[in-house]
Amino acid sequence: MSDNPLCVRFGINAALIWCDDDSLGRSLTQHFRHCLGAIDHSSVVARYWITTQAHGKLHLRRDHKFLETDAEPFYIFMHLIRDVMARLATQGQPGLVFHAAGLACDQRGLILCGASDSGKSTLTARLIGAGFDYLSDELIVIRLQPYEMSGLARPLLLKEGSAFVWEQWLISEANESQLNFFNGVAWLDPELLRPDCIELKAAPTLLIFPRYTNHASLTARPLSAAETLFHLMPQLVNFENLPNRGFPPTQHLARQITAYRLIYGEATQAADWIANKLNQISS
Repeated sequence: MSDNPLCVRFGINAALIWCDDDSLGRSLTQHFRHCLGAIDHSSVVARYWITTQAHGKLHLRRDHKFLETDAEPFYIFMHLIRDVMARLATQGQPGLVFHAAGLACDQRGLILCGASDSGKSTLTARLIGAGFDYLSDELIVIRLQPYEMSGLARPLLLKEGSAFVWEQWLISEANESQLNFFNGVAWLDPELLRPDCIELKAAPTLLIFPRYTNHASLTARPLSAAETLFHLMPQLVNFENLPNRGFPPTQHLARQITAYRLIYGEATQAADWIANKLNQISS
């Protein structure tokens, strides 16, 4: 087993991963390649070991707890990813962690916030192709002092059935390490949509709650601070570890940021509207 673990970083937190299976280790490196960083042991919130047993199956251990035993690589991979994300998001993060996509244009941050099946990942893919930089399509952390957002820049998660929507934006033929389908979901490296599109941080500027509806006309409605707060709170991941369950800082964010409810049926039209609105706010 290598003495040099992968160091996956999100916000102020880091997770270390040791793996003695070369093939699985390469898959993990590819999956997390945009959020790997230098090791700072003071920021480590979890340590993972993947070890191969004599019969070829794998064990997965976090610190002193076994998470999987005698499992196939795919199950180890999936369990590890879920656990790493949960630990990085909730263990001592001083900011607000939201289930949301994060993008940026000239350091102006865009947040696409909503539950699964809201269409935010497809819209994220379209925006990257249109010139936006990528922070995350799953988790962002927002700090109020200083006022900035950062993301967990792992691959976009897109449903295989929606490939006809986003495959037209790929800049080149995807290879096996960059575009993978598991259980009906595609893991798409954002740099297949536009090279050098990874951004580390931005200033939160525009918040969109998208909803994709097939054949719908684009409808945008501005939200009041109270409405924004109402929609934000269910997407706050680390509320249990924040004073007053994160309500005061989320309320402050809702008063500070411009927010819209956006219903769309065509991603390019929605992306154009968002780009124009962001320019209007910044002008």
